[in-house]
Amino acid sequence: GLMRRLIYTSHAPRLLGQTDLQAILTVARERNAQDDITGLLVYHDGGFLQLLEGPDDVVAGCFERIRKDRRHQGCIRVIDEVATSRIFADWRMAFQSTESLGADQLRQFEDIRQFAEKFSEDTVAGNKIVAVVVMAFLSGFRDLDVAV
Repeated sequence: GLMRRLIYTSHAPRLLGQTDLQAILTVARERNAQDDITGLLVYHDGGFLQLLEGPDDVVAGCFERIRKDRRHQGCIRVIDEVATSRIFADWRMAFQSTESLGADQLRQFEDIRQFAEKFSEDTVAGNKIVAVVVMAFLSGFRDLDVAV
């Protein structure tokens, strides 16, 4: 089957604490291990950016569940593409909270959020500039120590 890479942004209806995030991650990691999904979740100031990589149908199902989840709103797909390999093959769901982000990464994160809000989902997901910014942002996490 084809591999799919899907990156979306969304926002939490309220600010989340460490316990909330830990709960989200625990469930995500169990589920992803079963589903052969890998990825990364970045949270900052009420905003999420999540990368999901895995078999096409599984990623589609996962994203449907996410869209219906009340813990966040305004899901916008930023990148949705066929992938030949995984960027984050070893991570059931790596996590970054922004206390540990550098200034550049924070700026990129905000840029991506603004792109997503400015364009409709269809435009942003096909936008080459956005794709470059997102990939640059993600590449900063390649050698993350994934423990939360």
